[in-house]
Amino acid sequence: MKKKIALIGIDKPGARHFNELKRSGIFELVGICDENKKGDYAKFEFFSTIDSMLAKTEPEAMIIATNNQQAIVQKCMKSVKNILIDRPKFNSLEDVRVLQYMIHTNGLNLSFFAPWRLNPTTASILRELEKEEKIYNINITYGANDQNYDIKEAICKNLDLLFYISKSVCGEIKCEMPAGEKQISNANYILRLKNGAISSISLNLNYPKDIWKVRIVGKSGLYVADLVGFAMYKITPEGRINLKVDKNDQNIALSQQNFADSCEKKENQNANIDDVLKIWETLACVK
Repeated sequence: MKKKIALIGIDKPGARHFNELKRSGIFELVGICDENKKGDYAKFEFFSTIDSMLAKTEPEAMIIATNNQQAIVQKCMKSVKNILIDRPKFNSLEDVRVLQYMIHTNGLNLSFFAPWRLNPTTASILRELEKEEKIYNINITYGANDQNYDIKEAICKNLDLLFYISKSVCGEIKCEMPAGEKQISNANYILRLKNGAISSISLNLNYPKDIWKVRIVGKSGLYVADLVGFAMYKITPEGRINLKVDKNDQNIALSQQNFADSCEKKENQNANIDDVLKIWETLACVK
């Protein structure tokens, strides 16, 4: 039987979830809520307030695809225990700890949609590293042509990607940023992971086009992975080897399937509050 689900937020992130939910084989979409937007969603009922939606639809699960995530969780946590948040957005380590406390004291099954974890190239990276005897270096280059994008949000998702593919956490971190700039648009982080690998994350929000590449030095060779172009290859002493990457990016569908698995207490690939806490604790240690 399909699990009844509600969607909060119907702007760009919410619209992507809506397009998947309306044809879902695992969830029944019973309500859409957006306090700042109105619309006609055919057979799916729209609500202008969260309270009215909860009272009428009684959902078993919920996707939050808007801002004010923590306040929405607090409003809904007595009625809905299964919650998926579209990308974690926090302002401080204290905010993360407050949400962690809410989760634990209210018995919430709360996870985060982290599309970089479900990127087809990431799946190929994980597959190849399973065969690797030792990893020496992991270097991530991330660029976007968007000066309004928050540099902190960029480093958070790249730290999560690094920890996810390395299956390790930070032992030491240093950061270089331009001095005197009112709005930081580029930064370079150097990390020593607890598994011994030396890593770096280079961010630049002034690139002419999007770029997201991961370079990994392992015992058997150098891996170069492209999360934008969905490509990966390996360089060994014998030459270059092109590696298989699925070109079909289904991160929304995969995230919702993982969310359904988490509702049944199964292992899943979505991020959880402990993953987010590791990121913010790492940033608190930046030198």
